[in-house]
Amino acid sequence: MTSAELGTTDLRALLDRSRAGDRSAREALSQSVYRRLEQLARQMLRRFPAVRFHEETGDVLNAAMIRFLKALDDVSIHDARHFYALAAEQIRRELLDLARRYRLRDAANLPLDNAAVTGDFVNPDDLDRWGAFHDAVTELPDHERDVFAPIFYHDLPQRDLAEAMGVHPKTVQRRYRAACVRLYERLGGKLPDG
Repeated sequence: MTSAELGTTDLRALLDRSRAGDRSAREALSQSVYRRLEQLARQMLRRFPAVRFHEETGDVLNAAMIRFLKALDDVSIHDARHFYALAAEQIRRELLDLARRYRLRDAANLPLDNAAVTGDFVNPDDLDRWGAFHDAVTELPDHERDVFAPIFYHDLPQRDLAEAMGVHPKTVQRRYRAACVRLYERLGGKLPDG
C-alpha cells in the first residue's frame, strides 16, 4: 500500500493495530506514509535556507523518521491529523537541530562545506533569525500552532485545513492571523527574509 492509497480508514486501522501492540502494523504504517513524509520534509526544508544549503531531503527525512518511530512508542495517536502533526513535528525538530548546528559552526568561523565551490555564503544573521523564528513556532499555543504549521510549512490551503479540523474557515483565518501577530511580536518585529 503506498501513501497515495492510504486513506483515513486505512490509517486508523493501522493505528489501532499499532496501539494494540502489532509491530507489523507499525512497520506497515511507517512504510505506507514514507512518501507523504518525504513530501513534508521537502516542503519544510524550503523554509530552512541555512539547512537547505547543507542537507538533502533524504537525510533530513531519515533522521526525522527515526525520531518519529521513537515518538510513536511514547505518544498515543488519536487520528490521522494527529499522526501527521506528530510526523511534521519530528521533521521540524530535526530541521531546528540542524539549523542550530550550522549556526554554531558558523559562529565558530568554521568553513562551510560547499561555500568555496558554489560561491554561496550563509549570512549568520539570517541563521539566527530563522532559528529564532522556528523556535518561536514551536512555542505557539497549541490552537495557533496547529493552524500555523500546516499552512506555513506544508502550504496547506486554509479552507482545506478548516475542513480537516472540522471548523469554520474564519476560525482558521483568525488563528493563523493571531499566530502571525504573536510571532512578529515575539521576534521584535524582525522576521527572516525568504
